[in-house]
Amino acid sequence: MHELAVAEDLLATVLAEAQKVEAKRVTAVSVSVGELSGVAAESLAFYWELLVPGTAAEGAKLRLTSQPARAICSACGRAFRPEARSFVCPYCGSLASQLAEGEALILEAIECE
Repeated sequence: MHELAVAEDLLATVLAEAQKVEAKRVTAVSVSVGELSGVAAESLAFYWELLVPGTAAEGAKLRLTSQPARAICSACGRAFRPEARSFVCPYCGSLASQLAEGEALILEAIECE
């Protein structure tokens, strides 16, 4: 249910940015959802649709793209996709790895008229 708060924050940011450029209407919003962000894209889209009526973003298309998780092994330096939240390097077996991508929620673009 925290997607409601995420959608509220997203809408507030979108409306503030649209106001800065004196846009009359927001037509589309592009967001990258990290695989490990903890945000369910379907729920975010659901809450977005509930929140936008009556705002400058009413009718705006929410474009969600998934960003896969990627980790980098500190021991061998190779990048890999962590499986089931396991950060064991599949190349050398080291536990010394860092998450490089996949846990962020990024507002990538706002299209306005």
